[in-house]
Amino acid sequence: MNDLLELILKELKKIHKRVYYEDAEDEAIFPYIIFYISVGTNTEERHDDTLVIEVWDENQDTTKLEDIVDEIEKHFDYECFNTDKLSTVAYKESRSRSEKEKKEDLSCREIRFELQTYYC
Repeated sequence: MNDLLELILKELKKIHKRVYYEDAEDEAIFPYIIFYISVGTNTEERHDDTLVIEVWDENQDTTKLEDIVDEIEKHFDYECFNTDKLSTVAYKESRSRSEKEKKEDLSCREIRFELQTYYC
């Protein structure tokens, strides 16, 4: 799983420089990206997981936030990413406002991808 997390982090940093796994730093500068993987089903051949990406901003004008999510969608949807240890394909599942934003008094968009990963 670490290889997959490193790959996702590397790819997200091509889009935006402030990317965090699971939680942002307390002093994180907005906007920023948080991602995590929800483990799904695994077979000997393939691992099917859900990649959850949240983009957070403190600005009520969500234009910048939506632009970042657009870039993420273009970069990941129907794309295959390969390393010497794995090959994974991402398919967009959903894109929505996050329920968490109401609690945090911030703007947040969530985009989910199904990951189909094959390990070498």
